[in-house]
Amino acid sequence: MLILAECARSGFIVKEDGSWNLAPGARELGRFLAIERQALQTLGLDRRAKPTGRSLAELLTAPTKESA
Repeated sequence: MLILAECARSGFIVKEDGSWNLAPGARELGRFLAIERQALQTLGLDRRAKPTGRSLAELLTAPTKESA
């Protein structure tokens, strides 16, 4: 969260010597998020498919709440 707050405050891109580069926090964001995702998976909090009990064709043809 601190990385995102820093990027919101100062931006993702910094201009250096007539060129641009990613801000230090933005450069580390991918690595940080990968570590966080791995920690959640280790705790058993990874994404799981939610069984629907119906096929895709049934879901697509079923009336929605808005049309009912």
